[in-house]
Amino acid sequence: MSKYEYLKKYQAPHDHVIETWHENSFIQASRDSILAVEENLEVVFPIELKEFWLEIGGGNLTTPANASAEYESYYINNFLFPEEIQQIIVYCATSGLITEEVLEYMEEDEIPFFEICDHSSFLYIRPNSDKPNAVYGLGGDIVEDSIETFIWKLYHVSPTYYLDKL
Repeated sequence: MSKYEYLKKYQAPHDHVIETWHENSFIQASRDSILAVEENLEVVFPIELKEFWLEIGGGNLTTPANASAEYESYYINNFLFPEEIQQIIVYCATSGLITEEVLEYMEEDEIPFFEICDHSSFLYIRPNSDKPNAVYGLGGDIVEDSIETFIWKLYHVSPTYYLDKL
């Protein structure tokens, strides 16, 4: 059984476009796309993030495992694709994926990988830190020590559990 077996039912075909953020939906990333972005940005993404992209992909995780029929999400909870991260790093606010205000407050070693809401709020990785698999909030506070644990809690605890840590 794979590490993220519990999310496989939300995978869409590669040619699918994720049209709504109100539901769990992922598209697998390719090893070639990850390697190309790493080479272009001269960065090595954390192993846990690469494993997630390769097994599940980028996309939205908005609905928990135990959601009632009335459950409604107000957050995007978007795992960025490697190419989206590259667009943010290379084109900054002109990429249309992040606001100038967020960029002003980002630390130099922070890379956004998880969009909370509307291009204005993110969680970050710090690949060159002593904790490359940790999930960071703006300002460097650790939200979770492990990307794998972060993903598990999003689905099994609450898609917004991290708000208590920000």
